[in-house]
Amino acid sequence: MLLFDIETLARPEAVSQLPMPEAPSTYKDPAKIADYIERKRADQLAAAALDPDTARVACIAWRDAEQRDAKIEVYVLNVNGDDETKVRTPDGVRATIYPDDEHEFESEILTRFWNALAGHRGCSTGYNILGFDLPFMLRRSMAIGVRPTVLPHLARYQDAPTRDLYGLLYNWQPGKGLKTVCELYDIANPLARFDGGDFANMSLQGRIEYAANDVRLTRELYLRMDGVYWTRDDIEFPF
Repeated sequence: MLLFDIETLARPEAVSQLPMPEAPSTYKDPAKIADYIERKRADQLAAAALDPDTARVACIAWRDAEQRDAKIEVYVLNVNGDDETKVRTPDGVRATIYPDDEHEFESEILTRFWNALAGHRGCSTGYNILGFDLPFMLRRSMAIGVRPTVLPHLARYQDAPTRDLYGLLYNWQPGKGLKTVCELYDIANPLARFDGGDFANMSLQGRIEYAANDVRLTRELYLRMDGVYWTRDDIEFPF
């Protein structure tokens, strides 16, 4: 089963077309007007990074869920043009870095993912992948002309072939984010001070570490849930 997570960023050309927020007509103080517009613009940009119509896949990280020593594969766009020679890949991680060149390399990243999913017979797992990751990637694939080599099952109320830990943990009702769940169940998170909203401001090194850490956290949660929320898989447990 392919365990994965994606990170997304707003597309500059889409952001430039967003309407500039306007302060309510009751605002008269120029400083308050400027502050209001700045805050609303920040909210607008944050929302744009999560909307497949205005955003793109900037990073995908995955690993095999069952193999104990499987490496975490990270595919990331170097959107800031950081010096790749200074990147130090964490232990157990293999990173592939692509230059930021319109849709060409997002297309390559998506193609690699669909091929990896096909290699796992369409079986995948992750946190909120039915609510966000898979629908987002399908929309972006359609937008830039990538044809998936296997179509993911998007139906809820299932634990296979798509195993959404978020849906299962909260019985398909609204629930808590991955970082909060890890804190509740004492899953160590060395990057607890960061969340997905910080991804846009991270360095290339930081993005690789963050993506790999999210996959590691998701697998730790997967191991906790295995045998409780679905029939126990044949996994070599470290405990």
